[in-house]
Amino acid sequence: MKKIIGIGAVCLVAVVTTVFLWYNNHYHDTPKTQINRLLAKDVGQQVKVIVFHKTGCARCEALREEVNQLKKVRDRCHETTVVMDYMNKATRPYFSDYQVNVVPTILLVKKGQIIKQYVQLSHEQMREIARE
Repeated sequence: MKKIIGIGAVCLVAVVTTVFLWYNNHYHDTPKTQINRLLAKDVGQQVKVIVFHKTGCARCEALREEVNQLKKVRDRCHETTVVMDYMNKATRPYFSDYQVNVVPTILLVKKGQIIKQYVQLSHEQMREIARE
């Protein structure tokens, strides 16, 4: 019985560790079904953050953890953050719509207008976005 409990505990730790590592090592892309609603123009004062990345891009991967943290904090504050991967064919048209040719790119959008654009961001620029 003790051996079964020990094996169960080891399995539980392995599962929790795997989930934690997966969560922190992948971008949390916005589901396609939610993007249009989240990007709809509104008259509010909220600044929306749109993150464009590409799976396999070294610069994108270097910022992944910071982007995930930014999204997590903004979600808690009920602020809109949309994350899109160029490798997802369903979201690729948004790259054209916003004229994004280089990744990573982050746009700050207010009332449907781009108010700030960051291309091939640095860690300092990510901190600047987090402060805004």
